[in-house]
Amino acid sequence: MIQFARATLLQWSPWHAPGDHMGWGGWTLMFLFWLIVIGLIVWLVATLLRRERGGGYRSGEDRAEAILRERYARGEIDEETYRRGLDELRRP
Repeated sequence: MIQFARATLLQWSPWHAPGDHMGWGGWTLMFLFWLIVIGLIVWLVATLLRRERGGGYRSGEDRAEAILRERYARGEIDEETYRRGLDELRRP
């Protein structure tokens, strides 16, 4: 009778039988899996937000220098204006 009940339960739910628990190893692996998944989601959101806020520059000065370089590369300003701008930005 017990074997019949166990066989019936195994047919009903083949991945879990009564008394069949994961133990510490299974719980640890499950915890690590979800920790990695949540960490990846947080990293992805932070990366996307950083790109929207200004391209991932470390500070406003880095962004200002990048804009100055882009304007010089496009020919909007000459070399003298570029050098003066860099000096102004790098002055303490």
